[in-house]
Amino acid sequence: AVPERPDVVVHLHGFWGRGAAMGSDRDKLPNSGLDFADPANPANAGRSAPLLALLPRGNFYGGRTGMGYDFPALMAPGTLGQLIALALARFVAATGGGNVQAGRLVLTCHSGGGAALMRLLQQLDPDEVQCFDALYGPPTALIRWAEARLRGPAAQAGALRILYRAAEGT
Repeated sequence: AVPERPDVVVHLHGFWGRGAAMGSDRDKLPNSGLDFADPANPANAGRSAPLLALLPRGNFYGGRTGMGYDFPALMAPGTLGQLIALALARFVAATGGGNVQAGRLVLTCHSGGGAALMRLLQQLDPDEVQCFDALYGPPTALIRWAEARLRGPAAQAGALRILYRAAEGT
């Protein structure tokens, strides 16, 4: 059966050593975490709720590292919502589903994708945030989001996961 309210995860990928030659499906999907499986035992799914995973390809700009990507097309208010609506419509068309609507919103990021996450958190209130070695800049927006999730009427079920590698500056 087609799920009526799948959770939607949007992963903001990081920089890439091959620069503009990066392919989302070939280079980023296998390491994005969007499979939500246990790395020690991939047969164990890490998530039981239906999930629609989106991996938007960032805009290559190079920058001082020559590997930089950003997500300017997602930064205008409402744009991420439009992307999610389009993905849900394509999901319905592909599966023959009926009235499918987005469930919980999960934002994940890796490396340079953390900068895009901080910008999106200024306009969005996702249900869950996961950062993989992605906090190279001040995490002010992430702290505000987490604090709002912990207090008062905004306190609600949510999750925050931050993974980092020692000596990486995150």
